[in-house]
Amino acid sequence: MRPGAGVSVCVCMCVPVNCVVFLGMIHTTDSADRLLSCHTNLNSSHEKGMSERNEFNVILLGDPGVGKSTVFDACAENVQVIKKDKYVYCKRDIDVDGETKVTLKFCDARIDRYATLSKDYYKNANCCFLCFDVTKKDSFDDLRLWSQEMAKFTGEDIVIIFVGNKLDLIEEEDKSRGITVKEMRAFAEDLGRQVFEVSAKAKKGMDPLLRCAAKQCFDVKRAVDEEIRTSMRSVPEDAQNEASICHPCVLM
Repeated sequence: MRPGAGVSVCVCMCVPVNCVVFLGMIHTTDSADRLLSCHTNLNSSHEKGMSERNEFNVILLGDPGVGKSTVFDACAENVQVIKKDKYVYCKRDIDVDGETKVTLKFCDARIDRYATLSKDYYKNANCCFLCFDVTKKDSFDDLRLWSQEMAKFTGEDIVIIFVGNKLDLIEEEDKSRGITVKEMRAFAEDLGRQVFEVSAKAKKGMDPLLRCAAKQCFDVKRAVDEEIRTSMRSVPEDAQNEASICHPCVLM
């Protein structure tokens, strides 16, 4: 065989006619598509299906100047930061409840115009910090636009947390608020999300934000894993044993 020649391997898989193979497990066709969509976001590594690794990808979005990079730097305190192309990465281990350990993997795009972000930035994101400046109402009003933009590339199970940054400008420099706490909470509740006020520069309010992100990501993963188990139990035994149709699979 010449070097570089492709090798084709044919594997014959016998599955029931009313089922599909999903990452090594059998699911009925009416639930497989939905479960596959859920796990697109929950896959924070190359592992698929029910994984024991509690690692979740976090991206940052928001208007220019709201302090996204400063929020990232606060998340990266005392951990290694890796730079690759126009992105920077870091990992932060979070203790959720004294027993569950979660790793949040942050990615920040260090570019001037966030409107130029490609869909690759959103790929495999489990959580998003949608940031705004608590002294600038326009940055808060744009959160809905950012949510709509993100929805084009992410699944419905992504965890979204609104992060009001630059609290230090209000507390230390007596700068006026652009948005009230009441308005922020009403907006977040209307969308079924949570909102936090932080000063990333002063590292204030970051710990509760990180614990909330870790817990919500873990809860989503646990719910989807349980849904898979329930779906598996709901497949009739006779259907599981049926092997009347063989589906060839070709791997290049």
